[in-house]
Amino acid sequence: LHGDAALRTVSRAGQVAGGAAPAPEQHRGGLVVLGDHGPGVHHAEELHGGGQDKDTVQAIASYTKLIELNSELEWAYYNRGVTYGMDGQYDKAIADFNKVIELNPSAADAYNSRAAVYGNKSQYETAIADCNKAIELNPNLAEADGNRGNAYNNKGLYDMAIADCNKAIELNPNYANAYYNRGLACSEKGRYD
Repeated sequence: LHGDAALRTVSRAGQVAGGAAPAPEQHRGGLVVLGDHGPGVHHAEELHGGGQDKDTVQAIASYTKLIELNSELEWAYYNRGVTYGMDGQYDKAIADFNKVIELNPSAADAYNSRAAVYGNKSQYETAIADCNKAIELNPNLAEADGNRGNAYNNKGLYDMAIADCNKAIELNPNYANAYYNRGLACSEKGRYD
């Protein structure tokens, strides 16, 4: 969808949702995965800077308009935060995840996604703290264990990284990034198993 059509679709989605929280998210692996955070929502495998293109600008504008229409739609903030994160606008992504957490303090996926952004900003201690909170809220959220393992990897804490990646794989045997990060940690540690 482009331009006004995208804005109309997101606006209709907001009317249909009527401000209600969307169905629980479906985590599918990757650094951070978005599930059903509202009608017509996209999925994002990783939060990393990508350079703003026309679709990104339109997505952000659409979510912003939806938020103007109903400032209580946590999924609109969440998805705009993911879009900002994918575009490398990390401070804006964090602000949107903060708003999700303000609206719903038990939103484990928001803590996890914010952790991924903090990781991208090399703020590993803060990323680990957010992963800890996400795991406390949802012990079955494999991506939070994976993100924490990635932060431990970046801090050189390879045994902790391996343990978290193992837990993420136990929770989701199809979680490719957990295998990748575990391999990195083993390689850095000098173990090749």
